[in-house]
Amino acid sequence: VWGAWLYQGGTHRTCEIVADFVKMLDPELNYHLYCDCFYGGLELAKWLTSSAPNVRYTLSCISTRPTFLFKNKLNLKLEKKSFNSLSKKKDKMFALSLNDRKMCNFISNSFSNQTHEKITKKNQKITIPALVHDYNLHMHGVDKANSFANLYRSKHRNVKWTMAAFHAVFRIAVCNSWLLYSDIYRSKKISQLDFLTSLL
Repeated sequence: VWGAWLYQGGTHRTCEIVADFVKMLDPELNYHLYCDCFYGGLELAKWLTSSAPNVRYTLSCISTRPTFLFKNKLNLKLEKKSFNSLSKKKDKMFALSLNDRKMCNFISNSFSNQTHEKITKKNQKITIPALVHDYNLHMHGVDKANSFANLYRSKHRNVKWTMAAFHAVFRIAVCNSWLLYSDIYRSKKISQLDFLTSLL
């Protein structure tokens, strides 16, 4: 492990964690940084633009923040399977909202309005933003793990952090067991919902 940090609760802002990592990179080389919505955001994009000119970035952002950019502008009246974008040439920033299964927001300095044609599993040709295609190619399993683990969440309220941690670890364990089951018994295609139902 080249650079690692222990999660210390609210004492560290996620933007600072990524900034500390970027500061360790060789300034003579060029990099492309991909961050999911836990780390990504407008604050990080501004810092990277001003302090790390050798780093290209594609950041996923929380669907409502910053409000003035996404919730009040790009997300407004955005229909399913459509996208909306905005570019700021001065800062070389490009913001994009895609209404897929849920609202997905991105900020990048590597893309503009380019699109990519993709063939779905049902053999349908669809057009998606090139930024989203590139992000999905390079994020590998990070967002998939989050997506699978949070697909069917139990309705519970946690007062203690220990219970929140238990539920998070339990969701990941159930998700991993479903993936293992699906891999071992490939002939039996089972959805995660059916797998969860069979556990009860």
